[in-house]
Amino acid sequence: MKTCGKCGQVKALAEFHARSDREGTHNSCKTCWREASKQWYQKNRERHLSNGRAWARKNPEKVRKISRRYYKLHPERFQARRKRYWQENLEKNRAACRKWRAENLEYSRAKVREWNRQHLPRVAAKLRTWRKKNPERAKAIDDRKRAKRAKALGTATFEQIKARIDFYGNRCAYCGGPYEHVDHVIPLARGGSNWPANLRPACARCNQSKNAKKLSEWRVLCA
Repeated sequence: MKTCGKCGQVKALAEFHARSDREGTHNSCKTCWREASKQWYQKNRERHLSNGRAWARKNPEKVRKISRRYYKLHPERFQARRKRYWQENLEKNRAACRKWRAENLEYSRAKVREWNRQHLPRVAAKLRTWRKKNPERAKAIDDRKRAKRAKALGTATFEQIKARIDFYGNRCAYCGGPYEHVDHVIPLARGGSNWPANLRPACARCNQSKNAKKLSEWRVLCA
């Protein structure tokens, strides 16, 4: 048994830290030691962090070894901490990811393709959910793919397509009915482009009856 020099309580020797410089134990018990350490840290936080960063720069291998051991012992705590850091620094992390992908484009695409192949059901389910929540964007992507297959000139973003639809008041540009499709005035099959100027909102009936006809040809048939 031993009396703590801080709180004055008599405690077992196991409640005292062993000395590193000589035999025996410290005069303060572990509880008092922790409290004193906490107070010192609050008063000298910047100094403590600066010393820690300097030590980490000089000992990178030791830092990696400590980090790996900590992760094995506390994987849930490590993941929660990383998730919290990501959320607190969202824009900074996204910018870093974009920069890394731009610098490692081919490697990044290969890793994404490999991951998608290994998780096809999960990817397909996620894609179906996204398409249900974003039908307008899904349509724009489908139209862009169709234009690419037809080797058409030009491209139109979702915002540009939406601007064209808004310009016509979300109505069919030909009959004024409810907008359902996006029509190419000069069809892709007839050499039309995928620039926004060649796009019009159309109802399903007008779009399907026009099909691959030019506007002048279709109007003659409708007259």
